[in-house]
Amino acid sequence: MIRQRGSTFVVILVTCLIVIGCSGLATSSPVTIQYYTLAWQPGVVKAIQRISKEWNEANPDIQVEVIWGSWGAVNEFLLTSFLGGDAPDIFHTDAVMCYEYGALGFGAPLNDYLTDETLTDVPQWMWDSASDYEGNIFGYPFLVETHVIFTNRTLFQEAGIEVPDNSEISWDQFVDYSRRLTTRDESGEVSTWGVMAPVSWEKFPWMLVAQNDGNIVNRQEDGTWIVKVDTAAREALSYYCDLVTRWEVMPTEAMSNDYTYLMSAFSQERYAMIVFGCWNRRILALWDTVDWGMLHLTGPVNNITSGGPQAHGIWAGSPHKEEAALFLDYISSGQNVADIAYPDWIFPARTSGQADPKFSAEENQWDLAHGWLDYAIDIWPTMPTIIAFDMRVVVPELEQVILGNKSFDDAMDAIEKNGNEYLLQIGLQ
Repeated sequence: MIRQRGSTFVVILVTCLIVIGCSGLATSSPVTIQYYTLAWQPGVVKAIQRISKEWNEANPDIQVEVIWGSWGAVNEFLLTSFLGGDAPDIFHTDAVMCYEYGALGFGAPLNDYLTDETLTDVPQWMWDSASDYEGNIFGYPFLVETHVIFTNRTLFQEAGIEVPDNSEISWDQFVDYSRRLTTRDESGEVSTWGVMAPVSWEKFPWMLVAQNDGNIVNRQEDGTWIVKVDTAAREALSYYCDLVTRWEVMPTEAMSNDYTYLMSAFSQERYAMIVFGCWNRRILALWDTVDWGMLHLTGPVNNITSGGPQAHGIWAGSPHKEEAALFLDYISSGQNVADIAYPDWIFPARTSGQADPKFSAEENQWDLAHGWLDYAIDIWPTMPTIIAFDMRVVVPELEQVILGNKSFDDAMDAIEKNGNEYLLQIGLQ
């Protein structure tokens, strides 16, 4: 999902210290803790309702009030709540955003509340996504996915394409498949595009950069950041833009953020392949209009995929941090997190939770998505405002290349120039 934040790093940091300094003291029991969740799928909502109900019945002195949020408004809601000094005790967002809110002073360090068993059961790369460079952990990862290429098997068969037995393909194969799958009518108009990989949804360009071992932003020894699009990153971003400008296998619709349109177009064979997280299997299975499959894209240097971990954080101003931490562990463990992950069509962050047989069943290709967890990382660099940086600096320049309004080299130069100006503005230089 797209996330934009308008406030600057420095202004928010100063303001949040004032807010936290004015927070009230812990109240005597019983206490009520507010839990802000982004769950929206019916099965997930039902699971959270059950979990909170059972918790409240078993813990009369620590009651949980669920607040239902949305991915489209999460950052605006949380920033407004933090700055207003009236935020939910527990909040749900991307792991990297837990880090960001912690860096801004909004998120509380969770180190003292995490057991050795929890720290071991969740893979280290997920903790790294939610931690600062001093070792403070600001997010408790509880969900993870894999980034996949969804395919229309019927169109693959018509094009005579046989995928590898392990369903893993290289960058060259991806282009080859896309070219063979792109078809035109008698007038020369494209009737089916080989691929759709949205420029902003699902972070596909950043995954390509990580697969090629490239860097766009770099942390300096003094803790500041600099924007320098290195050669490997330029190769990756050029590969992405070439899908539109050179190979002509992807339309300029790649700039669209209309999920319903993109998925409808895939179901109607406008695209033969579409790139999304494995959670998208839910929609394809529900619509049941396409004989679909999945592929994993392997990089030239790193065989990785975007894991997109989701995490829970605790508000730094909460007077009930210990109580909140108890509920966090309850909802993020055992059957509870399994019951949340499965109807979300993704996986528990805990390795023990992923061992549940239903997460590796052949039906709906759970086994493939599960196997590719071995390649999962968080492809976002752990830099404050990285998502806003992408939307304000990187995406607009890639769009200009896709539209033919700017050369690729000029766009890369603009990312460096505008990016460094942005980082200076928000206090990261």
